[in-house]
Amino acid sequence: DSNLAPYCTENEKNAFSTALENMENWLYEDGFDATKSVYVKQLAELKKMGNPIENRQHEAKCRPNAMNMLQKTLEKYQSWLNT
Repeated sequence: DSNLAPYCTENEKNAFSTALENMENWLYEDGFDATKSVYVKQLAELKKMGNPIENRQHEAKCRPNAMNMLQKTLEKYQSWLNT
């Protein structure tokens, strides 16, 4: 499993894996002599599935810092209100 596995469901993982396998097969068969615009379209289709998973990973990595910043801000305003 990749480092993205914790950020997707089993169904998403299976669907993405199938799409990647299909794309690889297409590359070696019909895609061998395709135009750039077709490659761009195919890549966009894969990104529709992969980008949300990458975004979840990014959010999870940033969440602890965001929570700390929120906590510090809350404490700052609580202190201000109590003075």
